[in-house]
Amino acid sequence: MLNQIQNSKREILIKHSIVFISNAIKKIAVYNKNYILVSTDEIFHHYKFQISPDFDIKTMLFIKLDRIHHEKSKIQIEIQQVATTENQILSEIPVDMQISNIIEVINYLLANPDAVKFSDSIVSDHSEYKLGKVALLALFFGLLGVHRLYTKNYFYGIILLTTLGGFTILWSIDLILLGLNIYRDGKGKKLQQTF
Repeated sequence: MLNQIQNSKREILIKHSIVFISNAIKKIAVYNKNYILVSTDEIFHHYKFQISPDFDIKTMLFIKLDRIHHEKSKIQIEIQQVATTENQILSEIPVDMQISNIIEVINYLLANPDAVKFSDSIVSDHSEYKLGKVALLALFFGLLGVHRLYTKNYFYGIILLTTLGGFTILWSIDLILLGLNIYRDGKGKKLQQTF
């Protein structure tokens, strides 16, 4: 039987874009190994972490980002502690103090964006696919949509396949996107800039 012990929420406003803050949030698990990234929702900017896993107490951190305007965002932080036994003693660190600690970590990562590189992070903004390989596929087999099928853009790939590259127009657009390195894979991630 699970019994909730403590729950605390806090909202703060930060003068940064939601993308910049999101990048900092995703680096928390690398910056501090006590935070384990459990799940992310990149569309709604929700992030769920487990803090210092313990057999008797489960502490979860929920972070939600909301855009106020272009350079201002709201961060909602919630920490929940749940006990797996009825007689569990509360955590040594109160949840309000844990929220203050996570705000300090977020502020540090915002002030020092190079403190943790995405290459070190467990979450990457880059695709598993390489730009050079996709560009070659597009150049030689693009009229058949092979590059789109390879990068798991199945719908668009089938359109290219059945219309012979969208009557060469869509194929030409893909070549331009690849040349400008703004082509995205099926998950919306930017391609790696290697062969």
